[in-house]
Amino acid sequence: MSDREDIITNLSIRQIMKLPLKFTLILLAALSLASCVTKKKFTTMQTNLKQELALANEQLGKCGETVNDYMCRLASCDEERNRLKSDLKSLQTNLDLRQEQIQDLKSQINDIKTQRDKQLQPGWRPHSLVAVCQR
Repeated sequence: MSDREDIITNLSIRQIMKLPLKFTLILLAALSLASCVTKKKFTTMQTNLKQELALANEQLGKCGETVNDYMCRLASCDEERNRLKSDLKSLQTNLDLRQEQIQDLKSQINDIKTQRDKQLQPGWRPHSLVAVCQR
């Protein structure tokens, strides 16, 4: 049995030794086949990526210019809004003054109407004429 055990032991050791070697070779072959890309395909992909990057950078530059344009427009609108606020305040003050003047004129008109109505009443005589006539 010892010869037989030696043969079995030798076979199993050989099989055990061959197993990792076979596994390693199969794994290397699979990895090398799966990860290989032809140089032409790699160059094409790299060129495409560079073109896409250039296009993206160009679009980013245009977006930056657009943002700057809108920022300038916004600043201009803010200036105009402030100017219009100032104009509105000035015009409101002017309107208030005019309304006050209108009220004063209405009051003067009412006073004049009252004096006219007194003059039209019978028996009214102006004081200055009465004094002159009595002398």
